[in-house]
Amino acid sequence: MIIKEINSFSKWFKVIFFSIFIIYIIVWVFTIHLANIQKVTNLEPVLPVVPQDSEEYKGLADSIIQNYTFSSNGEINTLRAPGYPFFVATLKTVGRSYFLISLIQIFLAFGSVIIIRRLGALFHSHKVGEIAGAIFILNPLVLTLSLIILTDILFLFLFLLGFYLAISGHYNIKRIIFISIIFALAIYVRPMGVFALPIFAVPFLASKLSVKEKIKSLTIMIFVVLMAVSPWVYRNYKSIGVADFTSFKAINLADYAAPLFLSNQNHTTLAEERTNLENKIGLKRGQWSDLRYSKQVSSVAQKIILEHPFTYFKYHISSSLPFIFSSSIQDTIITYKEAMHIENQFKKTGAISYLVSREWRLFFESVTSVWWKITERMFWLIVYVVAMGTVWKERKRKMTWAFIFIPIYLMILAGPAANARYAIQGLPFVLILFSNAFFNILNRKK
Repeated sequence: MIIKEINSFSKWFKVIFFSIFIIYIIVWVFTIHLANIQKVTNLEPVLPVVPQDSEEYKGLADSIIQNYTFSSNGEINTLRAPGYPFFVATLKTVGRSYFLISLIQIFLAFGSVIIIRRLGALFHSHKVGEIAGAIFILNPLVLTLSLIILTDILFLFLFLLGFYLAISGHYNIKRIIFISIIFALAIYVRPMGVFALPIFAVPFLASKLSVKEKIKSLTIMIFVVLMAVSPWVYRNYKSIGVADFTSFKAINLADYAAPLFLSNQNHTTLAEERTNLENKIGLKRGQWSDLRYSKQVSSVAQKIILEHPFTYFKYHISSSLPFIFSSSIQDTIITYKEAMHIENQFKKTGAISYLVSREWRLFFESVTSVWWKITERMFWLIVYVVAMGTVWKERKRKMTWAFIFIPIYLMILAGPAANARYAIQGLPFVLILFSNAFFNILNRKK
């Protein structure tokens, strides 16, 4: 089936597809070389693991392999869900190397390209899907995320697969259950909990099913997803006495939303505001991810936000703009430098922070100081403007609004924590809208 799909590629797309695949494999081999350099020079962590989240996923995978438990430093982990660590642990056991995970993620990234091509065909034509898929796989951050231990590529593949099957198929209970299981697996990979349900519901609503069939499909999907996550909720209840999926909400509020908002309002550093929050909550930051304290952590953070609801709303929306304007190239460079312990010359304060603070001179200097950053942002600005042409022209189609809803919802959900990495999940839908308008422009010129 895959061979038949590949044989149907346009000549130019087939050349790009396989050429870029070879480049991905060459870079993958290069990361193995970099890992050997890291070992010789005693740099930790060693690729394909990078600092912070990636290290935690490796630690959880090691815990599963060695102790058959899901813990970090001997403590029960309630921030992460077991999907991705189990994926990593399984492949590590089979291949005896973490580089098997990054190799499989490369195949998943190119599998996502095939799904993007099919979604483009559903929207307009295979050519539209091919343009979108080509731009997607050429994004340097997609390459970077494929090569390191992080959830993004696996989650995106599962989400796109479920989305495509839901929006393209006819009503069939077995099919709906299968799609729902895919979505449940996606939640286990990236523990968004109930916040993921809107993006799972959208493809059913935009499909050609009747209203009655849509209601049935949504009911089945929600039921299956809730049933699928209930064992992990029970695990947490049995282990620590709290019946919840993860501490995702508490961490998002206390570690990002509230301190970033206060930092912007008080003209202080993020570290200072996090320290102040530690005092208000009465817990060290390392304890915030413990589900036992989620209610306590969330209540303090929510109180801060609700004291200034309109101010925070404006801040939340404006600070989510990095979702669409952050630099994929910069994120790639930062990831490499962090892995190799090279000093990072990029400023921690982003252009959007200056924009939100109305520091116009600093904002202008920030967006124009590096030529390739402004070039990339101008490219994305063109992509979004052209994509809006499709939204206007195809505004009567439910699929159009499904495609525009996904990135907007994910952007708002990310809020102050928004960056290029999170934007990858909504990028395929934006690229299809852009490619459709671009294809129409090319046809007019002929």
